[in-house]
Amino acid sequence: MSYNVKTIFPKEESIEKNTQKYVTTSRQELASEKELDEVLSLYNDYQRQGFNVSVGFKPPVDTDEGEEPVSVFEVAEQLTLAGIDYKATLKLKFSGSYDDMLHVARSVEQQGYDYVVDAKLKINEDSVINIDKINTWSAEDAVYKVTPKASSDDINELRGLYDVLSENDYDVTIDIKPKKQSTDEDDFGTQLAAYPDGTELTFTLKDSEY
Repeated sequence: MSYNVKTIFPKEESIEKNTQKYVTTSRQELASEKELDEVLSLYNDYQRQGFNVSVGFKPPVDTDEGEEPVSVFEVAEQLTLAGIDYKATLKLKFSGSYDDMLHVARSVEQQGYDYVVDAKLKINEDSVINIDKINTWSAEDAVYKVTPKASSDDINELRGLYDVLSENDYDVTIDIKPKKQSTDEDDFGTQLAAYPDGTELTFTLKDSEY
C-alpha cells in the first residue's frame, strides 16, 4: 500500500533586516506514494529530530475505475479489530433556502441529534428582508446552514443519520480520529495499517517542550 503525506512544520519567526519587523514563515512538504515502511521511517525521523508529531488520516474518496472505495465504516471496523479507540464525527456541507434547512433539520432531529442553524440574511434596498420583521427572514435572499452535533465512539450509531442525508444527496462525510495519539512507531504502524491504500496523512509537527 502507498500513502500521500503532507508535513506541516512549526512556524518560524525571524526579523526582517530592512524593517526590523518580525516575520512569520510557514512551511509544508508533500510526499506522494510513500510505502508503509517509508512513512514509518519519516514519522520516526521527525520524532528523533525532537518534534511532537500529530497525525491526521483522510481515507481516499475516489478509486481506480471499477473499484469500490473503502468506506469509512470499514476503516472504523479495522481500528476496532486492532484495539484502537476512535471518535467518529459526522460532517455536513450544506447551505440552502429556509425550506431546505427545515428538511435537513428535521432529518437530524428524527435521528436524535442536536444541531446549529446559521442564517445569512441579505439586506439592502432591493431585498424583501426586513430585520425588524421575523416573518421576512425566510425569503429567497436568505441562506441557511445546518451543522449537526453528531459524534460517537461507535460509528454505527451515526449510520442512520449518514444514510438519510446521503439518500437525499447531501454532502455528508464522517471523520474518524484515533483517541490516542501514537507515541512510538509501533503504535503509529498499527493505526496506519487500518487505513486503505491512497490514504492522505497530515503530519503536524510541534517543537517538543522539555
